[in-house]
Formats: sequence, structure tokens, C-alpha cells
Amino acid sequence: MTFAPKHDWTLYEEQVSPIEKERIAAQTDQKRFETYIDYFDTLREAKRGLVDREALDSANWKEKLAQREKLIKIFLAMDAF
Repeated sequence: MTFAPKHDWTLYEEQVSPIEKERIAAQTDQKRFETYIDYFDTLREAKRGLVDREALDSANWKEKLAQREKLIKIFLAMDAF
């Protein structure tokens, strides 16, 4: 992908990494663990939402196909009439 944006990760690491390291070092083990739990819960909820969305999309697709088949039968009956 030649049109994809290029990122200067070296510059990012040089500027953000020391600040982030200081922030993390200032936290207690308990606070770091709470942050980890929060991230884990967020990811779990997001994944659950994706699974629910896939089921909903599948159900909607099946309903759409059923309606299409109904309409085809009606149009075929009209053509035969």
C-alpha cells in the first residue's frame, strides 16, 4: 500500500517513551494491576459486542433472504396469472 501514511516510530518512541516510563514507574503495583484489569474488561466487553453483532447480522441476513424468497413466489404467481 503505497498510499498508506508513514509513521516515524523512532521519533514517537524518543518523545513519548520516557514520559510513559516515568508515569508507569510512579504507579504502585496495585494501580498497574487495576489498569490491566480495566483493559482486560474493556477488551472482553468489546469482543462480546462483536459476537452479538455477528449473530444479529446473521439473523438480519436470514430474514432478508426469507423476504426475498416470499417476494419471488408472489411475483412468479403474478406472472403465471
